[in-house]
Amino acid sequence: MAEPSFIPKSLPQRLAQAREPLGTFLFLGVLVFVISLLALGGLFFYERLLSSQITDLVKSLERLKADFDADSINELARFQSFLSTRLPTSLPSRPKPKVTRPSPTRPKFLRNPPAYQKHLCRVFP
Repeated sequence: MAEPSFIPKSLPQRLAQAREPLGTFLFLGVLVFVISLLALGGLFFYERLLSSQITDLVKSLERLKADFDADSINELARFQSFLSTRLPTSLPSRPKPKVTRPSPTRPKFLRNPPAYQKHLCRVFP
């Protein structure tokens, strides 16, 4: 009896066929992956930009706080209290404008009807 060989004598059918091009789903998957990586990078740099803008705004706010002195704030507070004692608490109300509207009883084309319609208006009011 002959010993069976583990080395195949011919190539399997699957390997003999030509390779198929990439499938549509694989292409779309790779495309979505690349787009998500680009979005991740963009968001990373946008976050860095926002954090630098926030630190700049905090620094400018601190500078503005330092520029205010207590004397000018006290002067503004005195002026505000002066105005609140001198001005009335409520302003007088304005009169409402008078609105004139046409009479809603008859449409515009029936206000001056022709002669035959005047007769009908007398018969059927």
